[in-house]
Amino acid sequence: MDKNLEERKMAGPDYAGAADTGRTRKVLRAAVLPEGDGEKLERYLRKNLEFTRAQIRSMKFRPDGIVVNGRRTRVSYILQAGDVLELRLEAEEASSEKLKDSQAGAVDCEAGSPLSVWLKQHVLYEDGDMILVWKDAGQVIHPAHGHHADTLSNLLYACFEEKKEKVVIRSIGRLDRDTSGIVVFAKNKTAAGRLWRQKEQGIFWKEYLALCEGHFTEADAKQTRECVLSGRGQWISGLPGCGQQKSGLPGVVLTGCGQRKSGLSGVGLPGCGPWNPALPGADLSGDDLDLPGGSLPGLTWQVIDAPIAPASGELMKMCICPDGKPAVTYYQMAEQYENRALLRVRIATGRTHQIRVHMAYLGHPLVGDVLYGNESECGSGLQLCAWKVRLLQPFTGEEITVQKEPVTAYQI
Repeated sequence: MDKNLEERKMAGPDYAGAADTGRTRKVLRAAVLPEGDGEKLERYLRKNLEFTRAQIRSMKFRPDGIVVNGRRTRVSYILQAGDVLELRLEAEEASSEKLKDSQAGAVDCEAGSPLSVWLKQHVLYEDGDMILVWKDAGQVIHPAHGHHADTLSNLLYACFEEKKEKVVIRSIGRLDRDTSGIVVFAKNKTAAGRLWRQKEQGIFWKEYLALCEGHFTEADAKQTRECVLSGRGQWISGLPGCGQQKSGLPGVVLTGCGQRKSGLSGVGLPGCGPWNPALPGADLSGDDLDLPGGSLPGLTWQVIDAPIAPASGELMKMCICPDGKPAVTYYQMAEQYENRALLRVRIATGRTHQIRVHMAYLGHPLVGDVLYGNESECGSGLQLCAWKVRLLQPFTGEEITVQKEPVTAYQI
């Protein structure tokens, strides 16, 4: 056995790999655990390392895509405990080349500030598999009509180029142009797939701060139903109105265990499903959020369940429509002011303008919302911010929570 292989085995499992340094991970290295002794390689990849059939198939056709003990190997290979696996997650030269011609414009959108300064100000977390970045209000995530060089993706690509890293830019979810907050990007295809799966299962969630117009009353509660987020991060039904579907609006019904019964099959609720006792959920009682008025009044959340569809005759506007796509929003009062209210918001679906449409539907549009709100309140910009993200590291399963409170918004 060659010396390099001995060194790799002595080092033990390298499941974190590039994640420790922040360098983009292209190859995953892991030593076969004792329970994998005598197991077929393909089964071990699926059962123990949680690769999908499609991901395994892609690796098979990459040069040195699946290597065991330094040699390219078929997936029918029978493993021994201690075997060293090297799995190529993505081609070495894979990157978002289409963004390359826009680098100069991307830097200009930050008024000529050096990329290193931008990185320090905007990158909140980075490892070998993902990077969490703060998006300013008014910035677009991907190139689109009218925005070819000034997007968040352009900036990220330029930053990776400066560090001489080849990365494909893949955002996991999105934010509207006028919404500020945290955006998650995967740095390899496998990580992207796992993060999307977490998002579908409700393991990966975002929480928003929304400043709304008006004073919330009991009349508003009649348009919603009530749920409680327990210390374990589970949505609990059984409260008055909880688990009932709004009349005439085909949406999602909550069962007694807090799982969807219809409307969105196979998708968990934000922050809770499927519950795993080893992975603490979202216990909001322990959150550190510096708000006027201090601590939050309990853990009761209201649920808005109202389908959303494009508004007829409008280019960008959405509306509540019985025939629209299911849309579910959870909100909790953080602070009630004289004529405005600050809410904490989570969404179980990701419809266009969902929070904005649902709040306007309640009669409390977001402050600064030019599409759905009061024009006289629009001078301060849209008061909506994705301030907090919770997810699991795609390969190690470590729980990661990142939060950043807005600095200039929400000036009451």
